[in-house]
Amino acid sequence: MTGSAVSLTIHTKTTSTKKLQKEPDATQIFVKMKCGGLADTRDATEEIIAYCEEVKEKVKEKCDKELGKYRPVSYKSQVVAGTNFFVKIEIAEGGECIHVRLFRPLPHTQDPLELVDIQTGKTLVDAIEHF
Repeated sequence: MTGSAVSLTIHTKTTSTKKLQKEPDATQIFVKMKCGGLADTRDATEEIIAYCEEVKEKVKEKCDKELGKYRPVSYKSQVVAGTNFFVKIEIAEGGECIHVRLFRPLPHTQDPLELVDIQTGKTLVDAIEHF
């Protein structure tokens, strides 16, 4: 890549836009993005915990059993026309878990968060997969 420059535009919360010019070098690390693919597993954030609380009653209904515990542990996300969240929730002592799929529509639709599906019979060591 000798002689070529990378142009980076940064949009800030203000109305100004800054342009940076940088010569690429061999030590740069490029992040590999998978369009429509699942992101890496992350610990549950406050945002994810709030989403899980929002659908808790629907989760109880779909599971058709009393949940002794309800602790979101980790999640993966997928950007589509909105965002899918695949969340591991611990529901009993001993590591019994469920995986829930939530869909957050794009903000302009003003549609609510949706509980799409649930997988039961999971444990803390089960990987979160697309379902």
